[in-house]
Amino acid sequence: MRFTELIKSAFSSIFSRKVRSFLTSLGVIIGVFAVSALLSVGEATIAQMSGLMEDLNANVVQVSVMDEDISISAGEVEALGDEQSVAAAAPYNSGRETAKNGISEMQVSVVGTTAEYARVKDYSLTDGRFISAIDVDEKTDAAVLGQTVALKLFGHTDVVGQRFMMKEREYTVVGVLAHAQQTIGENPNNQVIVPITTGSKLLGMGDIKQFSVLASSPDDIAAAKAQAQSLMSSKTKDVKKYRISSSDDLNEYMEESNKTMMALLGGIGGISLLVSGIGIMNIMLVSVRERTREIGIRKAVGAKRSDILVQFLVEAMALSAMGGVIGIGLTFALASPIGSLMEMTIVPSVGIVVISLVFSVIVGVVFGVYPAIKASKLRPVQALHYE
Repeated sequence: MRFTELIKSAFSSIFSRKVRSFLTSLGVIIGVFAVSALLSVGEATIAQMSGLMEDLNANVVQVSVMDEDISISAGEVEALGDEQSVAAAAPYNSGRETAKNGISEMQVSVVGTTAEYARVKDYSLTDGRFISAIDVDEKTDAAVLGQTVALKLFGHTDVVGQRFMMKEREYTVVGVLAHAQQTIGENPNNQVIVPITTGSKLLGMGDIKQFSVLASSPDDIAAAKAQAQSLMSSKTKDVKKYRISSSDDLNEYMEESNKTMMALLGGIGGISLLVSGIGIMNIMLVSVRERTREIGIRKAVGAKRSDILVQFLVEAMALSAMGGVIGIGLTFALASPIGSLMEMTIVPSVGIVVISLVFSVIVGVVFGVYPAIKASKLRPVQALHYE
């Protein structure tokens, strides 16, 4: 029997039982949709996180002190800026406080720091100036506001010279940051930046708990990191009491996290496909039982065992492939609404489409083999006597 005739016969059988064929494919549709949708969300999340990583200054080394007994002064951190591999170093302390102006108030991230902080973080201003060395020395009430803070407290961003309250002390706005993209663990738009001497008192912190070091160039990151390490080693030999990280460390962590997330999402979708495969096998076994007499007649008129095997295998593959195509179509149709809900752009990639379709066909092959073999082994005489 020619292969084209076997395919026609397989599809004829599928379309002669439209409702059952659709219900059989429904499991594959759901499975493929789950796989492609979850992987697409994973890709979109990775792309979004990569964008946030790119917004971070790639030349910055971040140091966090996790032991209260370690004492670091602002001067010691600023001295790192004299090293050839370091362009700037900024000590800072941060915490949460409530900022008020009349009846308007909001929770803000307070950062007490020095003039170098703007350079290290690559901040720009839309109005006014940044914290100066005089502000630090004189412990002034100068404050630089993020865009969101300015809008919430005053209703507009033209607020240089305006005053507001934090913890029963008035602060004067000397500058407003330009709107900035939120990065990992940091949203400049929600910040209030004050002199480190003022901020340490406001937050109840005497010693420096964090500082950032800006390397002179990408090639100097390792050297800048070594300088930060040297300072911390002079304070304690226990590396568990502080954490030093750079963009390279974050990239490695992100890559490992991304691999884990994609494997997890793919596994969840794969379970759905596995369940749908069991459904296909069950329906094909029922089909073999229903068509026993038909198989007997075909064998009696000359159909080979391989012909029966191929026909039933093609039927299983066709059911799963059709389910795969519909599942992919459903993913494309719902990608935009899902993306809107999650506030990200979701577009299934070519790789995801191919992977989903290939897996749907594999499911058809794997779970269609046993029913096909069972059908091909039926003896003509026994099949013809079957009612």
